[in-house]
Amino acid sequence: MKLSRRTLLGVGGCLALPAAASGREPSLAPELSGWIAETMQAENAPGLAAVVVRGGTALALFTHGRASLGYDAPVSGETLFHVGSIGKHITAVAALRLVEAGKLSLDDPVGRHAPALPAHLADRPFRTLLNHTSGFPNYAERIEWDRPFGRTKFFDLIRSYPAEFPAGTAWSYSNSAYVLIGYIIEDLAGKNYARIVMDDLFRPHGLRNGRVDDAGTPVPLRAEPYTWEKERYVHAVRMSGEVSSVAAGGILMSMRDVAPWVQALHRGSMLSPSRMAAMTTPVRLHTGREIPYGFGWMLDRMPDRSPLLYHGGSVPGFRAMHIHIPRHDLSVLVAANSDTQAPGIVGWRLAEHFAPGSTPLSLAPIPDAAPTLTRAARAIVTRSAAVLEPAGFAPELALHLIAGREDIVPRLPVGQTNALGEFGLVQEDPLGDGARRRRYRARFPGYVRHIDFHHLEDGRIYFVRIQ
Repeated sequence: MKLSRRTLLGVGGCLALPAAASGREPSLAPELSGWIAETMQAENAPGLAAVVVRGGTALALFTHGRASLGYDAPVSGETLFHVGSIGKHITAVAALRLVEAGKLSLDDPVGRHAPALPAHLADRPFRTLLNHTSGFPNYAERIEWDRPFGRTKFFDLIRSYPAEFPAGTAWSYSNSAYVLIGYIIEDLAGKNYARIVMDDLFRPHGLRNGRVDDAGTPVPLRAEPYTWEKERYVHAVRMSGEVSSVAAGGILMSMRDVAPWVQALHRGSMLSPSRMAAMTTPVRLHTGREIPYGFGWMLDRMPDRSPLLYHGGSVPGFRAMHIHIPRHDLSVLVAANSDTQAPGIVGWRLAEHFAPGSTPLSLAPIPDAAPTLTRAARAIVTRSAAVLEPAGFAPELALHLIAGREDIVPRLPVGQTNALGEFGLVQEDPLGDGARRRRYRARFPGYVRHIDFHHLEDGRIYFVRIQ
């Protein structure tokens, strides 16, 4: 039986869930469900689910396609998707609860809780692991997803890496830092990460299905991971259980789990207000410059200063996007069981649909007084220039380029680069001391992406982000 993408995407639907008691929630546009299905087909997603939550109540649930192609199983609200690095904020919550219990301090040197660390990494404050300013190397390029990867291998590997930079002087996303956080909280809590998540976070707050993954164990309702290769779906690399379950992003979650999690997290029953504020405060480097990342959350602001929280997730065969808009008490989570950008495209559009004017999609083009910076920004994210010159970047990024780490400065995938059309300015904000944030809209057939550049007064770049 030959399975076309159109046939696959015919399974599923859109269920509008009960609105809030006020009855004034916006109604679901019928064309939105069709647009999601079209996006799935265009972006090669065999299955996708999305939920929109306001005030702890699910407003709408979307399910399309298949969770398993081999078993012809449709996606439902109970389907478990691997949400990858979205789980970092869940790990951060577990760590902050230990801080509140007095078992851990954010200023503790990590070596106090992880004696196996080499001396050159042991003195970094614990908080720098949470906000990616520790200088811990990212192990991802050294692991094999389908091979065992336990504590012993982790510490053996980490000893072979030098620190990337002194703690607090730069920002570099590090999965290995979050793996280490998981080991530390396991030791302090006296149980493994899976039990911490299940016993302390999920089950007490009403999450019926969510759990930590174990790729080697049959898990009821878990979606199968796929990738689009040579015009057909094939199974993605099957992760080993030790890799799929790490605290850097080992969470399985269904759409039915999202409302109780949002309710517990953002309405005060999970963490104290001061700890929640710490999670969503931008990290300040030793230079005094802020990087828009908290503890497990990407942070953003609209021109009126209203905040946005979001994070993507990616492991072989799964992609996800989680967005929270505090001003509207609105959360969106979208997940797919393939290597696709559909969750990001769908997630931002759903957020804008249910909270109009609250996301970058609502921004209109603005006059560009510095077109030279715009041309340079486009060249950087498309890598049309052969080499990124360190002189064009502030010290916190230049140090990576000098070390040959151009990957620290994000770029568009080659397929998107080839399809890139209009690239224009939609937001420009002062950041203090003459620094400015410039947000660009990059237009592709059927969707857009937004790209942030943070510049010093002299034009040097100290942060780049592709949304």
